[in-house]
Amino acid sequence: MLLSLNWLKDYIKVDENPTKIAAMLSETGTHAESVIEFKGRVTGVKTAKILKINKHENADKLVICDVDFGDKKDIIVTAAKNMKEGDIVGVATPGSVLADGTKIEPHDFRGVISNGMFVSYEEIGFPKDFISKEDQQGILILPEDTKLGIDLTDAINLDGIIEFEITPNRPDCLSVFGLALEGAATFDSDYKEMELFKGDLPKSEIDASVETDKVGAYELAVVKNVEIKESPVWMRTRLMESGIRPINNIIDITNYVMIETGIPMHAFDLDKLNEKNIKVREAKDGESIVLLDGKEVKTEEGDIVITSKDEPVALAGIMGLDNSKVTSETKNIVLEGANFDHVQIRKTGKRLDINSEARTRFQKKLDPTMARTAILRALYLLNTLGFEEFEFSEVVKGESEEKIIKTRPGRVNSLIGKEIDVDFAIRKLNLLKVNSKFEDGLIVSEIPGFRPDLNIEADIIEEIGRLYCYKNVESVPIKTELTVGYESELKSFTNKIRKQLKYSSYFETLTYSFIGPKLLSKIDYKDEDSFIKILNPLGEEFSVMRPTMNAHFLEVAEKNFKRSNGALKIFEVGHVFKKGENGEYDQLTNLNILHMGFGDFYDLRNTVVQVLHLCGISDYKFVRSTNEFYHPGRSAEVFIGEESSGDFGQVHPNISANFDLKEVYMAELSVDKLLKYVKKSFIYAPKSKFQEVRKEISFVVEDKVLYGDIKETILNLNSPILRSVYYYDVYKDELLRNKKSITIGLVIGAEDRTLKDNEIKSLMEDAIEAVKKEFGAELR
Repeated sequence: MLLSLNWLKDYIKVDENPTKIAAMLSETGTHAESVIEFKGRVTGVKTAKILKINKHENADKLVICDVDFGDKKDIIVTAAKNMKEGDIVGVATPGSVLADGTKIEPHDFRGVISNGMFVSYEEIGFPKDFISKEDQQGILILPEDTKLGIDLTDAINLDGIIEFEITPNRPDCLSVFGLALEGAATFDSDYKEMELFKGDLPKSEIDASVETDKVGAYELAVVKNVEIKESPVWMRTRLMESGIRPINNIIDITNYVMIETGIPMHAFDLDKLNEKNIKVREAKDGESIVLLDGKEVKTEEGDIVITSKDEPVALAGIMGLDNSKVTSETKNIVLEGANFDHVQIRKTGKRLDINSEARTRFQKKLDPTMARTAILRALYLLNTLGFEEFEFSEVVKGESEEKIIKTRPGRVNSLIGKEIDVDFAIRKLNLLKVNSKFEDGLIVSEIPGFRPDLNIEADIIEEIGRLYCYKNVESVPIKTELTVGYESELKSFTNKIRKQLKYSSYFETLTYSFIGPKLLSKIDYKDEDSFIKILNPLGEEFSVMRPTMNAHFLEVAEKNFKRSNGALKIFEVGHVFKKGENGEYDQLTNLNILHMGFGDFYDLRNTVVQVLHLCGISDYKFVRSTNEFYHPGRSAEVFIGEESSGDFGQVHPNISANFDLKEVYMAELSVDKLLKYVKKSFIYAPKSKFQEVRKEISFVVEDKVLYGDIKETILNLNSPILRSVYYYDVYKDELLRNKKSITIGLVIGAEDRTLKDNEIKSLMEDAIEAVKKEFGAELR
């Protein structure tokens, strides 16, 4: 946003130089990016009146002008064509410095000495793109009542320009009005109210209607018997200072009001409207329209269009159309002041890739009541230019949401870290037109419609803090109590698991929490009702929160195998997500372990046992798993007590084949369930000094009999000398048919003595008898 300081000073009193103004506004939260100062940059350019114009005898394209500076007269030779005798112009006298640094000296033009040169807008520092076509073709002509011999920057009120970076939540600062309020609060200056038209406004003859709820305000003013011509110098100058190129008096006024109030306006040629009809409606899909810049676009449903007898004449909030534009022949105009749905304007503008000044403002949340202000300001300016035939029509009255915020003074001091006087806070807020008063120990603020960023107490405190200026808040040490940091029980537990598995030569992986139905189908995952689907996924392959890590692990194994890494040991502690029976979302923590090319089922079993022992869990058992993800004869379900806590085993060959893999072993354990059984403390016990004995027994049993059941049967003997039972071996051949030979090991010992042979023999006999009785086993 480019702000003319001369324009700013219409509304507040400030005597600082442009650089100081920019610095102080930046300190109170309105960040200035750059400053352009005309005074000091352009020097020695004075106003003068052209007394006489004579042809140059030796140059057809040059003329000799006698000029009067008021206190002296001189001669200027020029090639300019747009001036006449009696015009007041700017003259760069000898010694002058122009905006580009050029120093002016007397020059001999074929025998005639020119003591300076006439200047144009470009030579005093305005970019060519900002200058009107008429002004580009000649020199700057000043008003007839301009005083002679004064500095040109004073004559056209050139002070300086500040460019501000405006954040998206402050649409009010995309206007002189908003920045003037910021200046008033910053410099403690009273704000001078904007001058609006106050005369009678008869109802217009326009047949106007609005047929969409995407319009917050819609007001029209008819101006009759207008004359399209160049705007006054002061208006053209201010528009150029604001980065707007002047066009003609009518268009310039709509742009002037937009910069001044922040509300974009549009002017229609009344005589080009069908039967003087205006209707605002939502567009039909595929309507072809030609914009003012000549670009042809097609509308979509939801776009807002202004129509006349259903023929589009403007794309609301974006740009007018060529079929209703104001031209040099226009005699009657319709001015539009409106408020449109900011979300829709942003969508339309983005789709069509149109970045107009109107879209920049309308795509933010503007105050609907300001539409009336914009209309009345435009009529005031037209009235000052001599136009008097006005009519008015209010189609949709703009109304602002009533919003009151109550702020605790103690909370202000607490958040800012400084004792701030309540009177100071209220005065500053009132200067921002946030009308505030102190009532019942609170600062009670009425929020104006042009401040959509103020919604809660903290927003008011921020306003007070920035206007107090944060540099005035002294740095002090943080007042807090020291606390001891600690890991959560879950974090500590999973870190122990990670460390142990890394010691066992496993690599840790980190896979996505998102997954796609296609990948889950490769592991034959059927519980789709538990899927938690993402509303705005990055793609189909990331459309579901993963209910298991198994698919990702096999995908990792597949990628490694295809890159000639067939030996793999990996693990991951991560979250899985499922939908509960009542529709609630559950986030669970699982441990997945995979090895490929290393060992077999029993090696994976040993790793699982290692994790259980790390947790101090001894009350576990393995039973045959019914999970279809695993090989039916080479998998087990882990039970701790009576609770299932996971599965492990060889991945089913059909599932492995989906990933072009052969023999893969995997475990998936519930960390949440393991955590419930973790032993919180361990008591050190010295190893017995008495020798222990290891005895193996081989049984022939039915194929369906599990090692875990045999182990549990032997442990249930509750012998004081039986320390543990372990798996040793299993054997099967054709002679055994539907049976197998399984070897079980017993660790036998006592803490206080060396065992006698008969004690060991007795335990062995009891164990054999128990297994025979329970499973019909035979000794091998």
